[in-house]
Amino acid sequence: LGNIGLTYNEMGEKRKAMDSYNQALSIGRSVGNRSGEAVTLGNIGGLYDELGEKQKGLDFYNQALSISREIGAAGVEARTLFHIARINRALGRLDESRSQVESSLKIIESIRASVVSKDFGASYFATEQDVYEFYIDLLMQMRGRAPAGSHDAEALQVSERSRARSLLESLA
Repeated sequence: LGNIGLTYNEMGEKRKAMDSYNQALSIGRSVGNRSGEAVTLGNIGGLYDELGEKQKGLDFYNQALSISREIGAAGVEARTLFHIARINRALGRLDESRSQVESSLKIIESIRASVVSKDFGASYFATEQDVYEFYIDLLMQMRGRAPAGSHDAEALQVSERSRARSLLESLA
């Protein structure tokens, strides 16, 4: 049902997507599938975000974040923090957004470092490049608001750290 919801969402059928997500959430809760519940709450949050209902999206993402932390689902936690950061940036809460994206990146780098398979580590890191790109864009947006700050230098450091990680993964 969750995947059906994703498909409906991609097809632009938001109402059908929401119906599928709500069914998946109900079933997940009834069988105690906390991981599935967190993912589905995140999907609902994303749908509300796409519909322009940022606060509702944030509410669902925060529920997903709470569950992912409770069950130790680090990957879900990192992705949820990233999405919360995106909404906070859209709402003009740049400092909150920065804190959340930095937390997301710490988790991502921790996961990458703990992966035994080098191929999987490189693959995982490649799928998370959008988080680095978002962080760089956020820092540049912060620079626009405070040109005297060092946000541009920080953005360059983040870019170089991301490129260095990618190079290290390729060499490994």
